[in-house]
Amino acid sequence: MTSENASDAPVNALLKADINEELVERVKRELATISPFIADCFCLIEAPGEGVLNFDLFFRDGIFLGHSQPGPAQKGSWLFENVFVVDQPALHKLIRKVLFGATCISELKIKDVNGAERQCRVTGKPLWNANGSVVSAGILIFSEIETYRSGAKDPGGSINSPAIIDSVLGNFVITDSAGRVISFSGNAKKLLRVSADENLSGRNFLDFFSPAAKNYPIVGNEDYREFEMQLRENGSGDAWLLVCSFPVVESSASRGSNFVVLNDITSAKLSQSALVDSEEKFRALAENCPGTIFLEIDQRIVYVNSRVEEDLGFSAEEITSADFRPAQIFSDYQKIAELKAELNAKKETELFPKVQRELIIARKDGTSRRFVLSVQSMPFRGRNAYLGIMTDVTDLNLVSQRLSETRKRYWALFEAASDSIFLETLDGTVLDCNSAALNTYGYSREEMMGMNARELVPGDFNALLNSLEEELEKPGNHDRSLNVFSTGRKKDGTIFPTEVNINRLELEGEELYLVTIRDISLRRELETARKKYDNQLQQIQLLDSFTNVVSGLSNDFNNILTGIMGYADLILRDISPASPAREKARKILDAARKGGEIIQQLVTSTGKLPSNFQKSNIVKVVKELLPGLTEMLKSKGSLSLIIDDNTPEIYFDAAQIKLAIESLIKNSFEAVEENGRFVLSIVRGTRKFTGSETGYFGPPFNAGTYLEIKVGDNGGGIQVENLSRIFEPFFSTRYSNRGLGLSTVLGIVRSHRGSIFVDSKPGSGSEFTLLLPCLNEENSKEEFSSRPIRKPFPAGSVLVVDDDESVAEVLCAHLKSLGYEVFRASDGLDGIEQFKRLNRKLSLVILDLAMPGKTGVEVLQELRWLNPEMPVIICTGLYDVSQNYEQYGISAVLYKPFQLIDIEKALLRIQINK
Repeated sequence: MTSENASDAPVNALLKADINEELVERVKRELATISPFIADCFCLIEAPGEGVLNFDLFFRDGIFLGHSQPGPAQKGSWLFENVFVVDQPALHKLIRKVLFGATCISELKIKDVNGAERQCRVTGKPLWNANGSVVSAGILIFSEIETYRSGAKDPGGSINSPAIIDSVLGNFVITDSAGRVISFSGNAKKLLRVSADENLSGRNFLDFFSPAAKNYPIVGNEDYREFEMQLRENGSGDAWLLVCSFPVVESSASRGSNFVVLNDITSAKLSQSALVDSEEKFRALAENCPGTIFLEIDQRIVYVNSRVEEDLGFSAEEITSADFRPAQIFSDYQKIAELKAELNAKKETELFPKVQRELIIARKDGTSRRFVLSVQSMPFRGRNAYLGIMTDVTDLNLVSQRLSETRKRYWALFEAASDSIFLETLDGTVLDCNSAALNTYGYSREEMMGMNARELVPGDFNALLNSLEEELEKPGNHDRSLNVFSTGRKKDGTIFPTEVNINRLELEGEELYLVTIRDISLRRELETARKKYDNQLQQIQLLDSFTNVVSGLSNDFNNILTGIMGYADLILRDISPASPAREKARKILDAARKGGEIIQQLVTSTGKLPSNFQKSNIVKVVKELLPGLTEMLKSKGSLSLIIDDNTPEIYFDAAQIKLAIESLIKNSFEAVEENGRFVLSIVRGTRKFTGSETGYFGPPFNAGTYLEIKVGDNGGGIQVENLSRIFEPFFSTRYSNRGLGLSTVLGIVRSHRGSIFVDSKPGSGSEFTLLLPCLNEENSKEEFSSRPIRKPFPAGSVLVVDDDESVAEVLCAHLKSLGYEVFRASDGLDGIEQFKRLNRKLSLVILDLAMPGKTGVEVLQELRWLNPEMPVIICTGLYDVSQNYEQYGISAVLYKPFQLIDIEKALLRIQINK
């Protein structure tokens, strides 16, 4: 065949059976030892002329799919007559690719002797001529897929791999149970480094390798094994092979034989050895360098030499630990970021760009040193890395300072600094200062010159200054830099917190102090705000922990309640209307239903109850509540209602908002003794919170429009120490055995993505403000509306997947009463297996989310892979069913505990959405 188009004609019209006998013998010799355990059938194809194909078939044991070996004139036509018509184009394409020099794989349906279809994997491999330039023939290797999947002919499960079939035609040996070579491919000698005239047959396979090979269980192993083995020295240097051994378990082969595939990995091993040598040389050079050498990848130091302990006080293990970050030693890490940006910019013109900076670096003991940092960008193991060398130049800078006697020193050190800098004598007399010091302390330069530093510090801190002087006077401390936190006093008497750095130096033969003072008032304010935020964060974490506990308990209790309600429902259906047991069954139902309501209230406090968000005006909800609230409060006072006429419509759950308002009103009612004044207002406002405000419960957010629901009273107020705990479940200062309290309100507001602000002082009453976001219509619909439900199901068979025995029995009983044929699976794995078996018969699946082993979500993903159109109803005792599940096509959600009417509603929802 000279072109691919030439073979587009029907192949079976050009079939011949007179295959080249020399070619047949060549292939038989090549495949004689592997055919018993690699495939069921081999087909040899030859293309002697334009448009003509010659075939020869070799059935394993003379049988293939029940057919006996066809006669010589039938071999080509037999193949195409027994390949299903829909798969014949694939066979044609496979033959064309093989004869054009490609190794490829396809799956075809072939008729067995009874005419039934059988799935086979077909691997095609070209046969090249002696010099490897022309393809004149090819091999098709047939393996029945189901046979090998069941393990009937391939216990190891690995030999029927296309990669193995590709390899065995070139690089393999077969050993007997004693390890002797009984067969080998033509390329095996080359890989084993033996001459072409040597005979491998009968030789021990391990003799070709170094003595260490005796430790490898190649001979007689019963599993797939893989080893890197070194060949014996033969004058050509080190040579390594990757040896993959497969057991041969067939009646036609001797027991204990092994099929061994060989791959040359000498180059890879030599490269690995060269890399190790290179790393050793680098380490030797780095350890003898006078400076600190480090390698940084992704803001983590992965290597540093031992010099680092002398320079920075950190050990190499500390620097390279996962918790250490370069920012711990670089006081101004922004300069490092700028340095890296400059390096990255240079990459466009330089292969290994390098930059150099002089920086102050902090030691482990808190002191600072000046270093010259030279950094070079370089690739390292496929990632961008930075190789740096740090040289301590602190002493050189001190020498430079002593030699510099011009005013440049003052402008460089003083005027350019934002911190206050003083040059003082050993007794504290101020010799010079920068403008920042004058602005900070409020003195003029004339007033400051000649003052004593103690006048700038409150009296209580003079003892601290004395101890610092004693510390600096100790031998060996003259070159140290001391850092302390203190306070400063301005000219007007204002006291402010400071961070002080004191360096002792010698200038023009005189010992002096260089003192740098930084005003840290803003830092302290931020730290205070941070502590407040951390306290609120701790409360949020406590609520999250409570949420997790509630979710687990609600699921367990709902399973129990489902069984109670379900069996009671079944009793009501089975007994006669006149039976006195009907009333008892109804009471069981009522008690279980009340239990379910308690569980729902508990879940509501976590903000995880499923919500029915609808667009409406919240004023309507308040007016519905107003008569009941007025009646409740009249015994202690009156209620004032304030409503903004421009209150916008928002998306909210009316039932939950009613519960939140009622809970706040009840809280105010209990806080007032008599002559109470209660206020309920609904206004539209714009708020902004940083998250650190006292009394604020919610995340930080910028200015935005919010609907504010305020409930206020003139009661005793809330103590400051209790304000952060008022939304904790079961917390109360009034009396013991309280319920969920205000935690329910916080849960409702969180489910609406809102916040709460509490303004309260002891003796001045309290005001609770619920902040609900005013979303635009487009965003609101996207957030709160349900996604489209998938295509409905026809009535028929239902698969119920639930691990809880009582819930599953109730479900099955109800479904059978509705006329469905019901199949039940006890867990996720059982559900998947039954779904595979019943797929075409089923019209619906009801699936529990919380199951051991495979969860409902994992089962749902596999069901969607097997049948994307199958309707699925989620049955769950967890109320937080995320919309993420709906991407898999949930048709409805059935919440536990449920009754027959709830099942009917879920089924009706599917029918309505046809």
